Amino acid sequence: MSEKRFTVIVIGAGIGGLALGQALVKAGIDVEIYERNADPRHWVTGYRISINQTGSRSLHHCLPAPLWDTFVATSVD
Repeated sequence: MSEKRFTVIVIGAGIGGLALGQALVKAGIDVEIYERNADPRHWVTGYRISINQTGSRSLHHCLPAPLWDTFVATSVD
C-alpha cells in the first residue's frame, strides 16, 4: 500500500510562516505558503526586525544551511 501524502497550507509569509514552511519541508512534508501581499515591497514592516537568541536558535534548526548563512551574513550585532 502506498503512503498517503498531504500538504500543509501556511497562511502568512512573515518570519514565522516562512520558518514553519522551511521546518516542514526539512521534515519531508509538502508545504504551500500564501501571503495576501502580491509584492514583497508592500511588506516593509519587517525591515531590521530584532530576533533574540531563542529565535535565532530556532531559525538555525529550521533553515537549510544556505539560508542560515544568508541570515547570518545580513544580520547586524
